[in-house]
Amino acid sequence: MNVTCGIEIGDLPLTQPTTMKTHITQYIPLLIASFLAHEAFLSTIFYNLLLSDGITTYAMSTSVQLGVLGLFVVGISIFLPRNSWKFVFTALLVLALFQLLEFSNTTYALFIGSLEIDLIAFPLLVAHIFLNSEAFRLPERSIQEIQKEESDELEYFIRKFETKTTSELEKMDEKHLVPRAREARKLLLEKAQTSE
Repeated sequence: MNVTCGIEIGDLPLTQPTTMKTHITQYIPLLIASFLAHEAFLSTIFYNLLLSDGITTYAMSTSVQLGVLGLFVVGISIFLPRNSWKFVFTALLVLALFQLLEFSNTTYALFIGSLEIDLIAFPLLVAHIFLNSEAFRLPERSIQEIQKEESDELEYFIRKFETKTTSELEKMDEKHLVPRAREARKLLLEKAQTSE
């Protein structure tokens, strides 16, 4: 008996255990950041409920509140097409890297001169880029697209050089022409010779 899982997360159906494992691993940095923000939120509530003496209140810092808000936005963007959450989360991690927002009440930082780098956000950013590297690659062009681009470029130079006479084409210095312009010049010269 063969059973497959028909659950869909985001835009990828999960039908094989390997697909599910691969698909879930891309969320690990987001889950860690969410756990840290959740812990900061719960610890604030804990301090206010159990340790408050009625006069003192404990509050999350503004940077942690911004981090929680940012994670909420990332959570919503998971349901948007084309894995846009990966780019939103990357931007959030870059902001957290320079401590413009945080995910935790606890701060670990590396100081390089006056630059302060968050040691919680840095490994999360590296892991996120590593686990979601396909989202950050430039799309590969197909052979047909490359050939079409080359033929369009060749046609452009043929149209540009058609108004020139044979003697003007012969006087052109090939060293100063791009490869497609050289090819267009050569084709036009051959065409002129065969028509004579």
